This record gives sequence, C-alpha cells and structure tokens, in this order.
Amino acid sequence: MKERQTILFDLDDTLYPFHKHWDIATRHAFETSRWTSHLDQEQLMKVYLSEDTKLWELHKQGQITLKQLRRIRYVKTLSHFGITISHTESDELFNVFMGYLFESLRPQAEVHNLLMCLQEKYNIGIVTNGFIDEQMEKIRRLELDKLIHSEHIVISEAVGYSKPDRRIFHHACSKLKSYPNKTIFVGDSLFNDVLGSLNSGLTPIWYKTFDAPDYDGVLSISSLDELFSILGY
Repeated sequence: MKERQTILFDLDDTLYPFHKHWDIATRHAFETSRWTSHLDQEQLMKVYLSEDTKLWELHKQGQITLKQLRRIRYVKTLSHFGITISHTESDELFNVFMGYLFESLRPQAEVHNLLMCLQEKYNIGIVTNGFIDEQMEKIRRLELDKLIHSEHIVISEAVGYSKPDRRIFHHACSKLKSYPNKTIFVGDSLFNDVLGSLNSGLTPIWYKTFDAPDYDGVLSISSLDELFSILGY
C-alpha cells in the first residue's frame, strides 16, 4: 500500500453509521404520522423493509429512479394496511424522515482523527451516490467539510453517473490529480464500492458492516481504525 497516494471514502455506512440513523428516523416518521401512528410499528417496519429490499433491487437494475423508489416504498407499505396515500403525501412522510435523520447527525471524533492522520500522507476524498443537497447536508452536519476540500467531494448527481460506474471513480481520481492504480477506495457496499472501484483500476478495501464471506483478493476491515495497520502506521 506504500505506493498509493490517494484514499477515497464512501460516505453512507462508511464515514458514519447511516443505517443506524435510517432505522431511528424511519421509526420516528411512522410513529408521528397521522397515517401510521395507530399501526403495529414492528409489523409496519417488517413490511417496509421488505418493500425497501425489493425496490432497491429494481433501482440497481435501472428500472426505477431513487426518487421513484422513495415514493413507491411508502405507498406500497401503507397499501398492505389498507391505507392509500398520494405521491405528495408519500413525499411528506419522507421529508419527516429525512429531517429527523439530518438532526440526528453529529461529528464523530474517531472519524475526524482518522482522516486528519491519513491526510499527513495521503490525499483524501469522498465519492458518494445521491442528491447534492442531501449528501452535502450530511457532510456539513458531520463536519467533514472542515477536513475535506469541496473539490474532493464527488456526488453522483453532480457528475451524472453513480457507483459502480467506472466514470465516477475516474472522475474522482482526476479531481484529486491521482491515477486509479495509485488510489485506494474504502466502502461498505460490495457491489457499488468494492467491485465498482476494483473494475475501475483502484485498490478496494471493503469495510464490512455485517458478517459476509470475504471476496477473493480484496482486503477487508470491520473497523476504520484497522486502516492504520493496513497502511503501515
């Protein structure tokens, strides 16, 4: 790893535990909504997670957009309970969820310390899928913008293609004036981050946030602190 010059990070579930905040914010939206507060919340979450899994698969296949996924997810979930809501009402539910998620985000000292140490030897950047406003709001609330220059933050909506498309990885390398073979990518998604960066000529490090088999030839970590030993600190 000594010959590498740049380290790129995924954002959600890599530089902060997105799914922990996602679960809390989702439950808050359901518990406070006029459409769902009276329902069995555990059964509601079970149905919602099932619909979420199905719709993300369609999104991965390019059959629906992220905005459509978010709308359909609430509509389909509530239909299981005999409740009909419009797309506008679905958006209202989502906005409550997202607002609560934003409010829950705080800077994480261990992540800041890691990035500051790595910056002594490496160029550091972020590559994330999502909408500019939402991803930048997360980055600001986590105060990652105080550590990473805005030119080194690459968001899929801004560049027109998403991970695992190799163009977004190559665009990020270009922004940081680095070659793919001199660049490490750290992320939690096997499909988007690990295989996407590997197929783009970068060196992936898989941040496993759940128990999964190793991927042949790819280094994995279960904690960001493990990067220090991998990088020879």
